[in-house]
Amino acid sequence: MNNFEFCKYFSGNSIVHKLDARIKIISSLIFFILTFSSNNIISLSIIAISISIIAVVSEVPLIKYIKSFKSVLIISVITAFINLFFEAETNLVCLGELSVSLSGLKSSIFLFFRLFILVFISSITMFTTSVQEISLAFENLLSPLGYLGINIQEIAITITLSLRFIPVLFEETYKIINAQKVRGAHFDSKNVIKKIRAFCNIFVPLFIFSFKRAESIAIAMESRCYDVSKKRTSLKNMELSHRDAISIIFLLIIFTGVIICNKMKIF
Repeated sequence: MNNFEFCKYFSGNSIVHKLDARIKIISSLIFFILTFSSNNIISLSIIAISISIIAVVSEVPLIKYIKSFKSVLIISVITAFINLFFEAETNLVCLGELSVSLSGLKSSIFLFFRLFILVFISSITMFTTSVQEISLAFENLLSPLGYLGINIQEIAITITLSLRFIPVLFEETYKIINAQKVRGAHFDSKNVIKKIRAFCNIFVPLFIFSFKRAESIAIAMESRCYDVSKKRTSLKNMELSHRDAISIIFLLIIFTGVIICNKMKIF
């Protein structure tokens, strides 16, 4: 948990850092859709290569991406393994009543790489976009909802506080685990009951810390006369530049390439 890097902004001066946050969020959503809609190895490879190029251009150290992958590695492997046994086709391997088919193997491989690509895309967005930019981008993108009487600024401040709070929670959890280990807690015990008790010693102080931190933030906001119902101005106005136009063209090329490749009958 002390190596939790997913939601931490990495300060930089790369082209990706300078892109409009709205473009990065919309691009991420489009990449998500393309990743799940890709049905062959070529279209999935196009997405992976494109994301890799963006990651290199972002100038974020490779170790940060590796740490973000580690957090979903076990989930990806388990999900892909379970998916092996849920395809009804000619069986390749039989394990008792369970069987592995060619389509199941293909589906599991695709699912595994899709999950990694999704984490890759999310990591690039989070590493190259500050919390303030994300909040302002969502506020701009959701502004049409204001005509329906929805308070967009309230949503934006909620997103901002949530993103700021996640790394703090992980750091506090790491401190609590170390403190409990010093007191003799055994988190690696093979006894299920002892393991549950050890983790209960983490959750209780973590909940208490969360509520205290939320209360201190609320008091700080009230003491500064913050009123979510009032319309606030922004210190930085978001404007599209020539870099954003080039990135949109790049995205359209990828989108077209993936759509064309999806129509091809390839593994």
